[in-house]
This record gives sequence, structure tokens and C-alpha cells, in this order.
Amino acid sequence: SEFTQSIEVLDLQAPSLEAPASDLTVECESLSDQSTLENWLNTQGGALASDNCSDVTWTHDFTALESSCAGGTATVTFTASDDCGNSVSTTATIEFTDSTEPELLITAADETVECDGQGNNADIDTWLASNGGAEASDAFSGITWSTDFDAFSDECGLTASASVTFTAMDASGHSLRTTASF
Repeated sequence: SEFTQSIEVLDLQAPSLEAPASDLTVECESLSDQSTLENWLNTQGGALASDNCSDVTWTHDFTALESSCAGGTATVTFTASDDCGNSVSTTATIEFTDSTEPELLITAADETVECDGQGNNADIDTWLASNGGAEASDAFSGITWSTDFDAFSDECGLTASASVTFTAMDASGHSLRTTASF
């Protein structure tokens, strides 16, 4: 007698996740050359997987950071697939932080004006709006200025003065100060 038998071997088992992807926090300076981000993506955030029937191919769903560098984050799903379409996934987050303070380019300058008999409101408003001439920059975000000006100290007649501290703050909350008198 003769018999025919068909045997079909199927791989129905997903790859085995040996180590999940790890979160990563890095300084914004690392984003400038993209190497830290690319290395983390190319190494699957440190995830490891194997399969009993074939090699494993990795993919990820990263497209872009969810905001500017300072505070920029991305949650990435890394997927390990075998040749038969079985897969296992792991998720991790990359976050960029900014620990660099803004840089003071020009300090605030004292300002003296002739008393106009009206309180010199336009002069002080212009001086405050220009941050006393101070300038600052930040490599990773914009600068927000504030002052501690409350009121003038009274002197003789309508003469008055104020010592004002100008504070420049970046998006990460780092600040610097410069003081001048009006």
C-alpha cells in the first residue's frame, strides 16, 4: 500500500521579547547632531528579541518630537517581526531636557531723564518695555522677560528713582537677572 501525507509546518509563535525598550532622557545639545536620537532608534531603545524559526526584523513608529527640544518628547513603539509575520512590541519614551541657562548678551543700562512734571510714565514704560536695553538668548527656546518694578521712590519735588531687576526666563524655567536704575 502506498499513502500520501501532507505535512505543513507553521510558525505561529511571535518572537520572544528578551528585554523591553528603555526610556531615555538627554540634553537638548544632543539633538543638534541627531546622533543620540538616531542611535536610540537604531538600537530599538535597547530592546532585544529572538525567534525560534527565523531572524527578527525591527521597525518603529517614530515620526517627530511632540514639541520643541526643551520638553520635547516622543513615545515610540518598537516592533520585532519574524519572517512569518508574527510580531511583539515594546514601547519607550525619549525626552529632551534643557539644563542650560539663557545667555546675557547685553546688561540692562541705567536711564536718566529730565522730569516732565507728569511722572515720566511714557519714559519708564518705554524703558521697561525694552528691558532696560538688556538682551539675552537661549539656544533651545525663546526668552520671556519680567521686571520687579513696582513704584518710584520719592525724592525732592517730582524727582523719583527706581532700581529695577529684569529677569530673562527660558521655556525650561532657567533664568538670569540684570539690574539697572531709572
